[in-house]
Amino acid sequence: MKTFLIVVIFNTILAGGYKDSYVFTSPKFDSFTACVEGANDPVLIRKMTARLVVEYQGSQNKEIEKVVCAEKEEIEKLLNESIGIDT
Repeated sequence: MKTFLIVVIFNTILAGGYKDSYVFTSPKFDSFTACVEGANDPVLIRKMTARLVVEYQGSQNKEIEKVVCAEKEEIEKLLNESIGIDT
């Protein structure tokens, strides 16, 4: 069974041309459609925004470029491939 997560992609370019991003490991969704619905839920948006404020406190405001839903397995694959890349 596939699991989908919400990923926030910021309008910040890191070293090597990579985009700064944040993966919400919770909540998890059983379908892409459920993930999109969650990403558009006003209550969840407030919770995610509060989490980003805590995570990035003290740094300059980060402009969000987009919010996407992605398969957990694909996210893990990309993260594993990026190990050792200087960002």
